[in-house]
Amino acid sequence: MILLARYDIINEVKNEIKTKFEAEQQQTAMIYDMEVIAMHKTSGNKGNKRLFKWIASFLTIALLVNQSCFSVLAEEYEEYEYIEGVTDTVIDVEDDNSDTNEDVSADKDTNTESGIESNTESDINTNESEIASPQYNEEKSITEEEIIEFDAGDTVSTASAGDTFTYDKIIYKIINDDIDNLQVEVIGHEDRHFTSGTINIPSKVSDGTDMYAVVRIGTNAFSEYSYITNITIPDSVTSIGKNAFCKCTRLENITIPENVTIIEEYTFGDCVSLKSIVLHDNITSIGEKAFTFCTNLENITIPSNVTSIENDTFSYCRNLKNITIPDSITSIGNYAFWSCNSLESITIPDTVSSIGFYAFNGCSSLKSFTIPYGITSIEHTTFANCSSLESITIPDTVSSIGAYAFLGCNSLTNVKLLNCDINIGIHAFDYCPKLNSLQIALPENITATPTIQDGCFNSCPDDRALTFLTKDGTTVLS
Repeated sequence: MILLARYDIINEVKNEIKTKFEAEQQQTAMIYDMEVIAMHKTSGNKGNKRLFKWIASFLTIALLVNQSCFSVLAEEYEEYEYIEGVTDTVIDVEDDNSDTNEDVSADKDTNTESGIESNTESDINTNESEIASPQYNEEKSITEEEIIEFDAGDTVSTASAGDTFTYDKIIYKIINDDIDNLQVEVIGHEDRHFTSGTINIPSKVSDGTDMYAVVRIGTNAFSEYSYITNITIPDSVTSIGKNAFCKCTRLENITIPENVTIIEEYTFGDCVSLKSIVLHDNITSIGEKAFTFCTNLENITIPSNVTSIENDTFSYCRNLKNITIPDSITSIGNYAFWSCNSLESITIPDTVSSIGFYAFNGCSSLKSFTIPYGITSIEHTTFANCSSLESITIPDTVSSIGAYAFLGCNSLTNVKLLNCDINIGIHAFDYCPKLNSLQIALPENITATPTIQDGCFNSCPDDRALTFLTKDGTTVLS
């Protein structure tokens, strides 16, 4: 606590001490004179001599008591003299009575000229310029009622960013120690194998001293917590870290708060019991492997503000039957829907300009697929092992088909190529035993023919028909 006082209050106390000090000097002189008289009067009378010795002893004790009282006053004087910005005061009282009055008077005259009145022989060595300054006296002066106490706990947090604490068995880490914006992230639970199954995360928590807003689920926070079945995330949460719920093998349902805009990579990876999840339109990004191996996930709608489906996002979602892809999507990454065995149909908007390799590899229930006109190439093994795919039309924007692109499409019977000048990679249609018709568009002026690499049609029927079409699909030559 810093004690602030007006200088005029200090000055008043100093004057009072001066008065007491001068009175002590007079008493000391009087006692000394009485001792001298006593010794003189008793020089010839033993009885009176003894009596006056007792009196002298009494007066000596009185003098000591007075000196002790003066010491207390001096300490009091020193305490009041200490204020912020003023040098510590040392009061030095000398015993030489003959010089005291002259020194005090001289000091008083000198200090009065500079704006400060001093009251003792060796006055305080203070910063005279600061105290005597009119600006200091006007701006710094405060009344006794304005004296305040500074409580550090009211304005600053005792904890620091990076510190951890536990609240209701959930472990939190401080990520912002600004007293006006205290924030924490969830980093785990005391018992990784707790059996209650449900976790409710509050929006605010206390470390015993301060309250913190819960704004984030940290990286790996509940990774491999195999007993969680449900979890409630408060609206105060704005982000969910990587791997936050991966391998929560019993987690069935979860709702993403609307303030969360990014689903990081592998956030729900290997949540094999997850059946449904609601993704609101505020989400702008879904990371790689975000839902990989969510083998019980059946339906999902990608938010309209997401622009890409990253690598492995839904790979091995073996029960995924329906997925809605908005027009905002411009690219589909590698392995994006790899081995989605239950996916029967999917509509890819024309805004998509690239589809990665293995993107639909192993989608064994996919029966039909329309490649958007924005695609310029089909990567290797993109549709390999789509064993239920019956027909496919490749637009004239596509200039190449990668190796093994349709390898093992056992049900494929018809392929339409709307670009005659196309490069078909090795084994592109290998092991397509039902492929009986390959239709190639006939340009107005035939200047090029398809480039077909070795083994492109291995294991295909030898009597397959080659039909030439106009660009609108009309047969002109077979």
